[in-house]
Amino acid sequence: MLAVAIAIPASVVLASGSSTAVAESGQLAQESCGEPTITVLPLSGGRTQFSITDPCRAGQTVTFTYVGVPFQRRMDSAGRLDFILDCFAGDGSPVQIGFQDGSTFSRNAVARDMGRVSKVSVLWSANVNLDIHAFEYAAGFGKPGHVWAAAPSSPEDARSMARAEGRGRGFISHVSDGGNAGSHLEVYTFWHHRRQNSGVVRLALDYASRGSMPEGETCGNGRMAEVEFLVLKLSRGGEFSRTDGVFEAAACGATLSEQARYSTKAIPDLFINN
Repeated sequence: MLAVAIAIPASVVLASGSSTAVAESGQLAQESCGEPTITVLPLSGGRTQFSITDPCRAGQTVTFTYVGVPFQRRMDSAGRLDFILDCFAGDGSPVQIGFQDGSTFSRNAVARDMGRVSKVSVLWSANVNLDIHAFEYAAGFGKPGHVWAAAPSSPEDARSMARAEGRGRGFISHVSDGGNAGSHLEVYTFWHHRRQNSGVVRLALDYASRGSMPEGETCGNGRMAEVEFLVLKLSRGGEFSRTDGVFEAAACGATLSEQARYSTKAIPDLFINN
């Protein structure tokens, strides 16, 4: 399944152009480095692992740009880095891998099981935490089938449950708490079962950093009172859609209702029609 091109608004993607060229210390790499060893491993559930080994670039920031979306990670002191990319827009597209010394390399994203999964993703740039909550088959909050960052399940567990129950199950395949540099992404992946005819997964989005009692910068006229995001949906048949969204400012010190905090309007439900 080929990845689709996404026109991402600048307001929800952090620019990374200059950050890949200059080290945070203000110094460029002291020596010319050759091409790093980059291994690409397809993973289950529509994911790709990039493993980089390059002692010459130890400690450098690496920017992985996939369908126009940059993700930044840092090489360790030995010059190693493992990065798992969730192919939320499909696989087959080149991923640009840029280092702080200005060098750039390209590898194609390859993943397993793209034809067996659907993905619902939220992309944002503000340094806050947004959480997807999936309530599979009318599951209650905190009950079995409520899948979110604190109870993410896994590809193996979702697949095993789907086989045992004869209906699809999902897992959080990429989690972000808003702490990394670059874009922030959270992805819910649903593993379909071939015998299931229909079903629905209710989805909600939580501005977790704001919580139930907005205060400080997350309310009123605070700089993080409003947060823009994109909702991206990829069906197992390859159909792709995107919706712009925003958490609007809330009054400081006023308790939010459960409906206001866990917004079902911010993110569409996943309807299962095999």
